[in-house]
Amino acid sequence: MVARLALLILCWLIPGAVLAAEPRCLSCHAVHYAELGGCRDCHRGDPRSSRLEIAHFGLIPARYSHFRMPDSGLVERGGKRIDETGCRRCHVIGGRGNRLATDLDRSVQTSTPQELAESIRRPVLFMPDFHWSEPHLDEVINALFAAGKDGKSVEDELPRIVHFEVEGTAEENPFVKHCGSCHRVLTAAAGGLGSSDYAPNLSGLLTPFFPVEYRENEPFNRDNLKKYLDNPRQTRALTRMAPVPLKEEDYRKLLDVIAEDVSTIPPEPTLP
Repeated sequence: MVARLALLILCWLIPGAVLAAEPRCLSCHAVHYAELGGCRDCHRGDPRSSRLEIAHFGLIPARYSHFRMPDSGLVERGGKRIDETGCRRCHVIGGRGNRLATDLDRSVQTSTPQELAESIRRPVLFMPDFHWSEPHLDEVINALFAAGKDGKSVEDELPRIVHFEVEGTAEENPFVKHCGSCHRVLTAAAGGLGSSDYAPNLSGLLTPFFPVEYRENEPFNRDNLKKYLDNPRQTRALTRMAPVPLKEEDYRKLLDVIAEDVSTIPPEPTLP
């Protein structure tokens, strides 16, 4: 009895001693993609147990496990969709992006794909609703897991600050006053601002990760944004946006809201 107890304790302290044996997953599932590693490398779960509830705890289903496959077309398409929709204007993905919302490199380590997919299907306030089909959503989730699978430890993540707006207190905010009737924006200092989804979400507008440019190969910046507000149709002839002429002082106050330094991670890897 003592020897058996000692063995159990040893296996608990040294999981590798248990995992070195044939995983119990293989009693139900056939071997596949063995060159990519063990069952847990792609699907998580607990291969030490034969009890379904334990073995499948936190399991990654097959539809979300393509992130481990080299040259996966699913991952490539998902990565393009992430870039086209500008997810990095609020999130860090693959070590790049703005720190306005959840760091998704950390989320893929602590959440299941099903949880992340549901958070996209039912977005929180100030997160755009992308209306992706299920196949497109599968692509994005796989791309997120591929980008974050080698992410840093989550132990040092700081708590998120949530801003609760008291009714009437945001009326004098320059963004709310001049832009908020058509646009929303997520900011680090003031939280979410604006009340309409009629026009594009402007989160991260003056950062390298905003998906729409002022002109081709010319991102929005402090100077050309003022020109665009003064006469939007000079840049986009068919835009339905009305001019928003602002005095220099009012424009400076607007920049104080939307031009925060939240892009602390370089937009592209830099060469020495």
